Amino acid sequence: MSASHRLFAPLVALTLASCATVPDYNEVLKAYEGRAEIDLLRDWGAPSSSYQSDGSKFLTYQSQRNVLVPGVAPVMTTTFVGNTGFTTTTGGIPPRTVGEWCTTTFEVREGRVVNSRWQGNDCRKR
Repeated sequence: MSASHRLFAPLVALTLASCATVPDYNEVLKAYEGRAEIDLLRDWGAPSSSYQSDGSKFLTYQSQRNVLVPGVAPVMTTTFVGNTGFTTTTGGIPPRTVGEWCTTTFEVREGRVVNSRWQGNDCRKR
């Protein structure tokens, strides 16, 4: 594998992993539409926050975490001229911390979930 492929592969994998959960998460949220508010509370627990407006109650659940993404070592090439070696390094990515978060809000009207929405890069099935 070339150096550029070794550098690019972890980024592609991270991107695909975050996209793969979106359809599943949308299905989970849609499954609550029409269900009683108490069912949502039993499954999700107490919300991080809630507010009421114009006959609707909005229950918001938030999560966040930091994930360490390992780095990629540089490619080292050594060339010899006579008895002397010259080493050069190419590429490499240092390890980094990525913040992952998800905010999900359910709208409840007359004791039933009527809508939901979410934002974030770490929204997935519970």
